[in-house]
Amino acid sequence: MPLSSSFEEFNKKKALPIYSSGDKTLDELLSGGFRNDLVYLLYGDRKIITNILLKTAVYSFLDKDFNKKVFSEQILYC
Repeated sequence: MPLSSSFEEFNKKKALPIYSSGDKTLDELLSGGFRNDLVYLLYGDRKIITNILLKTAVYSFLDKDFNKKVFSEQILYC
């Protein structure tokens, strides 16, 4: 199995669903939001990070029109 660069991996993952963080500035930095199968390190005030993760969890269950969607993926929040 050949190794690939992180940029190549990111480009492969571009087609995966994007989940909004609920924060416009963070979504802009993340090119739209969080993606499946990528690991993110969030650092800062615990209350702000908790709020972002909770919003992301809620938004992941909504489609682009904020209607509830059903799917089999699970969210891990530690």
